[in-house]
Parts: sequence; structure tokens; C-alpha cells
Amino acid sequence: MGVQPVMDAIIDYLPSPAERELAVATMKRKSDESGEVPSHREDQPLKQFKIKHDPNGSLCALAFKVLNDAHLGPLVFVRVYSGELTMKTELFNATTGHMETPTKIFQMHANIPQDIPCISAGNIGVIAGLKNTRTGDTLLSSKDKLNAYELEKINIPQPVFFCSIEPESSAMQYALDKALEDLQREDPSFGVTVDP
Repeated sequence: MGVQPVMDAIIDYLPSPAERELAVATMKRKSDESGEVPSHREDQPLKQFKIKHDPNGSLCALAFKVLNDAHLGPLVFVRVYSGELTMKTELFNATTGHMETPTKIFQMHANIPQDIPCISAGNIGVIAGLKNTRTGDTLLSSKDKLNAYELEKINIPQPVFFCSIEPESSAMQYALDKALEDLQREDPSFGVTVDP
């Protein structure tokens, strides 16, 4: 019975995303084709700046959660800080350096995805079809590829539990590897090492 008054109070009393402190971004090191960084020394700090909440600006979004769905595949939950994310937006993952193309954009109602045409600045949405995006990655418009920057990293706690696992048979190895890969993508604190 109290859910609706609580939701109304959140809208009435809490700050909107536009009133929050601006997100801090850090320019990525530029490298030439050989992988060298000619214009930057390790002892020089990288340039930092704040992302303005601009609905008409260049796209900047943070992938804050990845969920593997049995039917839709990986679903990437994003918060758009600037610009607008549509189905036609070609994305550049500034963290991994991969280009990504969304196949569907959703708004989640509990666990039910509903198709929407876009995610505007300040809003949260879900993208399907991203193959190389993990929790904590920064997504930019492809036109910002040469001037890429990353948002502040999500603080990931260190693991506190360790165990050894192995498949029941060699035929199960692929299924185990796939399951572990999916878990790593969903949870950055989950690490896998192989001990021969």
C-alpha cells in the first residue's frame, strides 16, 4: 500500500539526475599504429573533465549491469549521461575498443522488457545485441572514437570466496567454459583462472 506514496515522494523531494554532481571522465591515451603513445609520458596525469547533462550532446553512457537472458542473450543496462541512444546509433566501447551495434532497446518493468525507440540523457535503459560490453564499460558514439574517454570506474570489491571446479566429463567442458564466461561478464568481481 505504501509503494505509490514512496514513489511520489522520490519524485517530489529527491534531486533529478540533472541536479546531481556531474560525472567525471578521463581522456584515453592516444596511440599510433604500433601501439606506442608518443605524446604522453607515464608521469603526466591524463586530462579529466565533467560530462554535461546535454540531451543534444554527443552520446555518453555507462554500462552498469549485464544480465544474460535465455531468449534475448546478454542484456546491458545503461545509464545515458549525455546525448540520445537509438537503434541507429553505432556505439564505440571506449573501455575495450570494440564497435558495437544495438539490436533492440528496452525499458524494463520488473523482469518484462518493453521496446522503446531511444534512451535519452538522464534515463536508464537496456540494450540487447552488444557482444563485447561488460559491467563498468563506457559507451560512446562511434564519431568520438578518436577522442575517446572513459567514465569513472565502478568500484568492484575483491573476491572473498574461492573454490575449484571441474566438468564431470570432457564433453561438458564447453558448457562449463560458456557458463563461467557468462558469469564473468555479469559480475566483474567473479574471476576464473585455469590450473593445469
